[in-house]
Amino acid sequence: MITGTILLIVIYIMSLFSIAGYGQLINIGIVEKKNNDLFELFFLGLPILLILGIINYTVIGYSKYTNILFIFFGLFFYFYSHSLNLRIFKKIILPIVLILGIFISKTHEDFHLYHFQHLKELTDGSIKFGMANLDIFVRYSYSSLFSYIQGFFYLPYFELKLFHVPIYLVYVSLCGFLFEISKKNDNKKIRLVSISILIFLIIKFARLSEFGYDYISQFILIFLTFKFLIKNKKETSSSFIVILLFIFAVAVKITAIFFLPVIIYLLYKNKFLEKFSLKNKTQLKQIILILLISSTIIGNSFMKTGCIFYPMKFTCFAKDKISWVVDYSKIEEHKEIAEKWAKGFFHTGTGAFQKENPEKIPEHIYAWVPFWLKNHFKNKILDFLIVLLLSFGLVFWNSKNKYFYKANQKKDGLGLVLATFLGLLLWFSILPQFRFGFSLIILLFTGLIYSLIGSIQKLDVKKLNLIIIIAIMFFNLKNVTRIYDSVNNRQDIHQYTNFPWFPAPKREYSSAVKFENSNDLFYKSSKDGIGTCFNLPTPCAHRGNAIKIKKGKFLRTYMIISRIE
Repeated sequence: MITGTILLIVIYIMSLFSIAGYGQLINIGIVEKKNNDLFELFFLGLPILLILGIINYTVIGYSKYTNILFIFFGLFFYFYSHSLNLRIFKKIILPIVLILGIFISKTHEDFHLYHFQHLKELTDGSIKFGMANLDIFVRYSYSSLFSYIQGFFYLPYFELKLFHVPIYLVYVSLCGFLFEISKKNDNKKIRLVSISILIFLIIKFARLSEFGYDYISQFILIFLTFKFLIKNKKETSSSFIVILLFIFAVAVKITAIFFLPVIIYLLYKNKFLEKFSLKNKTQLKQIILILLISSTIIGNSFMKTGCIFYPMKFTCFAKDKISWVVDYSKIEEHKEIAEKWAKGFFHTGTGAFQKENPEKIPEHIYAWVPFWLKNHFKNKILDFLIVLLLSFGLVFWNSKNKYFYKANQKKDGLGLVLATFLGLLLWFSILPQFRFGFSLIILLFTGLIYSLIGSIQKLDVKKLNLIIIIAIMFFNLKNVTRIYDSVNNRQDIHQYTNFPWFPAPKREYSSAVKFENSNDLFYKSSKDGIGTCFNLPTPCAHRGNAIKIKKGKFLRTYMIISRIE
């Protein structure tokens, strides 16, 4: 137990520096400026790791031993440019005080359903085309490209136990980034807002089990917005970073597309078109990297679905051309189900999806909005808004004095408010679930602060630091209680049995059957009644259905043609 805990902590810290090291490559080769912010470098390193992950998967496959090299290469890149000194240790204080969040027993619900299975598929040494055909709701077609980053955490001894580390590091790095802003930014208004959001994140997002890929995408969007807000006037790379990280956020979860109005506003604010020129060698390199990160989305979509850009029908190939292309009628069905679930099928307590009662399906806004307000808003969004308001209110109240605020005559945050509001309209009209749009709600508050307040003349730093400390204490108290209950009181499949690693018990499954006359294979999924594939051998189709697989022409390749209903 003690050895495992120490090893997890060491990997956690090493991974932070390693990913930041890949961000240093962007600094040196593309941005061409000195950057000592560990957390900013971390976010810049994520797109590089994604590109490397896709290449690694298709060329040689993930290996426990080559992954070690990728981790150490990142460490080398970072410490080649940054000496190990007291300043480095100060940077990791916040990740260390938030470290209890990395210890999980219960993973995200979708982790059992298909996240873990997809990660196993990436690391089993084969390349599979048509993974979307494994599930009637085509979950694999929406599988996050962040999994290609997680694939590098398939390491000797640890095996598949570290997949949650980079997910948690995104959250920690956002907190660290906001903390650095709160300490040293010249704009006191930005400092005040960053402290408010930092406190909110620490209080509200204390459980890693809630962190699906949706959350990760939203955290990235918050980061890129604040990165733009704190840019100095001489910085020329801000538009590039905005575009790069937005595309990366879409790669993590397609629902990041709701953020597009904000991105357009930020680029407009930075006069992107006026500054753009292909004759500029630095900008040319930036465009190449943006094209590379975009190609990862296209390549992954093609491998999983047979479409250039799923779920757009016109980008899908014909079945006689691409054997593994998805059945588009099922895609349309899934899109409809996803939208109706978000608008009307969130049932408190049971989470039941009652498709058998079509007369209760709310088709029009007048039908679904009251239901959504009564259920999803009340149970998911209302407490979010309360904590957010309390965080802002607490910070403002503890910093306020007679001469604190100066009115904003220019209303320079109004553009951000309008852009965010447009994004919220897109979110609300299509998929109004909390996890798909909470970054927009946070930024709406940020924009309102900007539009109402011009400048701040004084900050009570001691009081604000005390609030941060109290928030961290609350975070750790929640996690200590959670860990204790998971070890001593929990009796379900999520009970801690091998602390600090999340449980992955062995399960029964049907063996594969190979037909004599062809390369076609038929697999069956779990027969233990749990209903998910989780840690079963790949490929696996849950709900007891068989799937048809054909060997590809090239080494390590398989094509998943269809499911047999």
